[in-house]
Amino acid sequence: AQVPQPPKVPIRALTATSANLTWSCPLEKNYTVTSYSVNVTVKDPSSIDADCVHGQNVSYYITIPGYQRYIQLKDMSLVPFTSYSFEVLVNTLEGKGVHSTPRLFTTLQAPPTSPLNINASVLSYSSLLV
Repeated sequence: AQVPQPPKVPIRALTATSANLTWSCPLEKNYTVTSYSVNVTVKDPSSIDADCVHGQNVSYYITIPGYQRYIQLKDMSLVPFTSYSFEVLVNTLEGKGVHSTPRLFTTLQAPPTSPLNINASVLSYSSLLV
């Protein structure tokens, strides 16, 4: 049996902690897609702050139904401003296909946090000391 070719996998909207991954159905129609397996991996785990890695996965392997050709990575503890690689594998009734070419994406940088312990003193009617 002919195994399906890997799907093409564009990356959609990104935030600091999420990404939308979509792909097109392979063109061959001589098999039935049962599911897709998606593998998302931190490109360089050493680049993540040790505090962020503690308790965080550096690789995710997810299987989704064959009718669904997207996955929204929003509850997976993606780390801001971090590069990830992802691949998609087509699973069919006839067997497994080949992995797609790995695609890279980088989550956006997180917005700065609010400053802490700010004090202001009135110096005059028109000026403050912060």
